[in-house]
Amino acid sequence: MSGPLALLDAGNDDPPQVLPPFDDVYVAHSANVYRFCLSQLGDAAAAADVTQDAFINVEVLAQHHSELERATTAILQLRTQERELIGLRVAADLSFREVAAVLGMSEQAAKVATRRALRKLRSKLEDKTNV
Repeated sequence: MSGPLALLDAGNDDPPQVLPPFDDVYVAHSANVYRFCLSQLGDAAAAADVTQDAFINVEVLAQHHSELERATTAILQLRTQERELIGLRVAADLSFREVAAVLGMSEQAAKVATRRALRKLRSKLEDKTNV
């Protein structure tokens, strides 16, 4: 595949990284983060607040990472043309006419195929056992 979606196929064959549970990260690092914050701020209450904010941000990022990994897995389960259609229409924000021109099909065929591909992707994302 070439074009904007080539990166989806260019990934390595390593298994996806599994993040440790948030509680484990917190227990392992919170005391060190707090001590660092305290050394920089000189105020115990402010250090506690900054430590809490830092770990809230870590948890939010971990959740986003998990959602992104799930979406990527679902996208990679689609056929190449389905990924191209979605990528061109959604990610590249091309019109159906432009998508049709890039993929060498009629505008109507691009509309129908894109809608089917999006429906299939939604189905994969809703089916938690499949992703």
